[in-house]
Parts: sequence; structure tokens; C-alpha cells
Amino acid sequence: MGFKQTPRTAKLVFADEYDGLEVRVTLDHPLSHFIEAQKLQVSQDIDGLCRFVAGFLVDWNLEDDKGPIPATYKGLLRAYPAIINNIITRWMEAQVAVPAPLDAK
Repeated sequence: MGFKQTPRTAKLVFADEYDGLEVRVTLDHPLSHFIEAQKLQVSQDIDGLCRFVAGFLVDWNLEDDKGPIPATYKGLLRAYPAIINNIITRWMEAQVAVPAPLDAK
């Protein structure tokens, strides 16, 4: 019997201008997804990049004047680009963050 990989999730909490924004994301994806994201960035395919981001969103508490914004591709289209950019940055940081506490052995 082998080791079954299961995706980790993380809660991204924001401060400063986005204080109160909470976003839950998946951290683990097949390597093919990262290769595709790199291609999307190089080609500047914003629509494709939004679909990629929607693939790692689990939920969030983002709202606008119309009410809650779903954590979906269509919901992303209602969000401000600066917020999405911050989510991507925090998601990337969470990918390489060292979990605490570490065992001192």
C-alpha cells in the first residue's frame, strides 16, 4: 500500500488595507498546474490566470455592494485586481512557509 497524497489547505489572513479579509486555499496541486500557471503568466493570459486562481480558492469572506462574492471564477471577475494580486502573493508565500513548531532533534 502506498502513500496517498492529499492536498493541504491554509487560511490566508490579511492586514493593512485588506484587514478582515480571510481566504481559505488549497496548497497542493499537481506540478502540471504550476507549469500551466507559468505559461499563463508569460503569455499574460489574464482569463486563464483567473481560472487558475479559482482552482485553488476554497472560500473567502469577500463582498461587494451586491453582497457576498462567490469564491469561483465568476466571483473573481467581480473582485478588484489588487485584491486578487494580494491573494496570489499570499498563496505563493504559503506554498513555501515552514510550518511551526518545528521539532528540535
